Amino acid sequence: MQAPVPSQDPLFQRSWWEDRIQGLDQAASTIELTPRPDLSTAERTVSEFHLRTHDGDHLFALLARPAGTPEPVPARIRCCGPAEPPELDPLAAVEGIAEILVQEIAGRRLEDRVLDMVSTFRVARSTPGLDGSRVMPAEGSLPDELRIAQRLSDWKFC
Repeated sequence: MQAPVPSQDPLFQRSWWEDRIQGLDQAASTIELTPRPDLSTAERTVSEFHLRTHDGDHLFALLARPAGTPEPVPARIRCCGPAEPPELDPLAAVEGIAEILVQEIAGRRLEDRVLDMVSTFRVARSTPGLDGSRVMPAEGSLPDELRIAQRLSDWKFC
């Protein structure tokens, strides 16, 4: 069960994010996917991409798509810490779901991490082969940046 969202927390308030989100490039930039055959299996095809953040940093991410599944497929977004090895969920491909795994940048403030996730949602929604209407965070215990980005997605900010 997901923890209730505190109504008084400014990070969960629509008005607090409006100006910050407007600063992001509204047009989803085209990303270049680099095939990763070393991570691909019979069940999934893996590519990596780098996403430029709102403040010029580079996010590293992996995109794993189920192999042999008619497109478009839903996508789940997950993140891992800067010191964690990015490990894809092998069950996502079996379930027919694409997975985007973003490796967080060390030392970033929560606000910046949320904006990174908003950009990731936008890229996922514009990536060919992914069902833009079915992009969501992974299930389970979510880090704050994904919980907030999900709320912003519900508000059509990403």
